Amino acid sequence: MDRRRFSSAAVASLFLSTGWLLPVSVAGECTKGIDIPTVDDYSDWPDLFRLTDPYPTDPTASNRDEDAGPVDPSVLLSAGVVYKHFDPAGFDYPNRTKQIPWSPPVNGTNDEDLQVFREEHDYQYADIVVVSGYAEKFYIEHLHAAGDEVRYVIDGTGYFDIRDVHDEWVRMHARAGDFVEFPSGIEHRFAVDDKLYIQAMRLYPGDGEPDWSSVSRSEVHGNNTSRNEYVDKYLCGVDPDLEDHHDDPDDHHDDPDDHHDDPDDHHDDPDDHSDPDDTTSPTSAPAASVSLKTKKIKTKKNNKKSKSKKSSLNEYETPDMKAAGGAVEWAYDDEHVGMRLKFSLCPDPGDGDKVQRTAASFE
Repeated sequence: MDRRRFSSAAVASLFLSTGWLLPVSVAGECTKGIDIPTVDDYSDWPDLFRLTDPYPTDPTASNRDEDAGPVDPSVLLSAGVVYKHFDPAGFDYPNRTKQIPWSPPVNGTNDEDLQVFREEHDYQYADIVVVSGYAEKFYIEHLHAAGDEVRYVIDGTGYFDIRDVHDEWVRMHARAGDFVEFPSGIEHRFAVDDKLYIQAMRLYPGDGEPDWSSVSRSEVHGNNTSRNEYVDKYLCGVDPDLEDHHDDPDDHHDDPDDHHDDPDDHHDDPDDHSDPDDTTSPTSAPAASVSLKTKKIKTKKNNKKSKSKKSSLNEYETPDMKAAGGAVEWAYDDEHVGMRLKFSLCPDPGDGDKVQRTAASFE
C-alpha cells in the first residue's frame, strides 16, 4: 500500500490547518499514530470538529469550537479510524424501524457495492437499529474489546466523539451514507443530535454470535488486552489513563461520564442502540439543569495521609427539584483516601444562589 510521506512544509501546513501534528518519522523517537494511506479527496467525509467542552452539558447540541476550526480527516485516520461512503438512497431498508438481524430482502433493490464490501471483510452478520432520542448510557466513554465497531448510517444524524492520538475529542457529525470502523481499544461515545433520530446498520465479522459488549474508560485501568494493544500500536505504548497527571482530581481527563448506578452496567453495550425486547424510547433530550459526573481520586505517590480522615457529603437541592420531591447530591473528599469512585450530581452553575445546601457528613 502506498504511504504518505510528509515534507517539513507539508507538516507545517497540516499543523496550521488542523492544530495537530500528524505522525512523522523522528530519528530515535516514537511518534503517535500510524502512517496514513494516500488520499487525495476527503470530500465524502462528514464534518469533523473540536468540542468547546470535553463533557458537554447537552451532548445533542453541536458544542462546536469555532475557534479551533475543522479537523482534517487524517487526524482520525492516524488513530485507526476507517471511513467509506455508500449512498443508501434508492435501496430497500426498513422504514425508520429496526430489524434484528437484517438480510438484504429477496428480490429487493439492494446495494451491490455494500454487499461486495461485506463479503470482502467477512461481515456476515448485520442488523438495523434505531435511536429515537438521547440515551445517557450511550454517551459513557467506552471501548470495545471483542472487535472493531462497524456502523453504517442509513438515515438520520448523530454525533460520534472519538479520542485522537493526543487523547483529545474529535466530534464526527455522522449522516446517511457514512460507514465507519473504529478499531478495538479506541475510546469513543455516541449521542443523537438535536433531531433526535438515527437509523444505522451494525455489522460483525464471522458466523458466530455478535459480541456488542463494551467497557467504560474508568474500568480499564491498564489491564484490558484490546486497549493495551491499541496503546502499543497507536500511542507509543503510553496510555493517557495511567499517566501521573490523572492523579489530579481536577484534571479534565478524569472520566465524568462513568455514571453507572449498577456496577455491572458496563456489560450492557452503549452501542446496542436498540434492544429487540425493549419497546421503550430513550429520553427526548438530556436534562439541561443537572450534570451527572463521576470523579476518580487516586492516591498520590508518598501520600501518607490517613484513610481515617473525615470526608464530606454535601446534599443540594434547587427550588424546582424541591417542589418535585427530589434532591441533588454532590459528594467530595476533603482528603485523598486511596482509590474511591465518587458519584456526583452537580447543580447547574447557573442556578447560583438558588441552590440550597442540606448537608451531612460521613467518615
